[in-house]
Amino acid sequence: MADLVYSWEKAFRAWERLPVDDFEYLTADELLVMHPYQLKELADMAVVRRFDTTRWRNRANCLANFMNLENVGKKVVLDFGCGYGFDSIVFCRWGAVSVLADMHPKALQLAQTILDFTCGRIADKLLVVGPTPPYFEYKEGIDLFWSFGVLHHLPYADQVLLSACRQLKPGGECRVVVYSDKRWERLTKTKPDGTAPVWEHPKFSEFVGKCDAVGDYADWYDEEKLHDLVDGFAEVKECRYLCQDDMLGAVLSPKSEKKKETNSVKEGG
Repeated sequence: MADLVYSWEKAFRAWERLPVDDFEYLTADELLVMHPYQLKELADMAVVRRFDTTRWRNRANCLANFMNLENVGKKVVLDFGCGYGFDSIVFCRWGAVSVLADMHPKALQLAQTILDFTCGRIADKLLVVGPTPPYFEYKEGIDLFWSFGVLHHLPYADQVLLSACRQLKPGGECRVVVYSDKRWERLTKTKPDGTAPVWEHPKFSEFVGKCDAVGDYADWYDEEKLHDLVDGFAEVKECRYLCQDDMLGAVLSPKSEKKKETNSVKEGG
């Protein structure tokens, strides 16, 4: 079996350039030098494209519907791997309290600036995501943990979700969007194989390269694989394909202590 060679430091350097929807990969420094009016115009254009109901991300309003925007008013939404904060703009416009979390401090600075310019709002807190547990910490508690297009780039996605579940308020949930098995099949022309780690598959490097020009890790998920990922600490309440089936959206809620104990008894025989 091949061992996974993954470097958080290398990923940190690679993801300094982040995607601005349908434009290109840009650094925070390249955007922070823009005039505020220019930056606002760029952010507004990116958000419009991201949520255009005729484009792949939000075809037939699938992404906006999955965000459950009607129910986020006054709730604390933590945008994990927020990048430049385009999803947080939408959450804030629907009345949510925004918490921004990303590995790059300059990305957080830019996302905060964009949020201010576009919504007249600032984030409740900026969280620098680290390479070790708990990865981020928001002691006040989260109503919604949101992550779009991020967790499939982390080989320790289960540990991030465990940390998120522990920080949810009662009744809180995680809504995550990750690469789907159908994306893998489309890009590699092979059936996904969930019996071995993704990095052992001969098409792994091809898949990573076709998904993003930066970064050196990417995984795919279907409902079964998501269940396995969070087994023991969370339940998959809902799964649906999004973004022309390239992405899989999942709603997760923490397992109660009683259910955890029941599972432990079953496992122990």
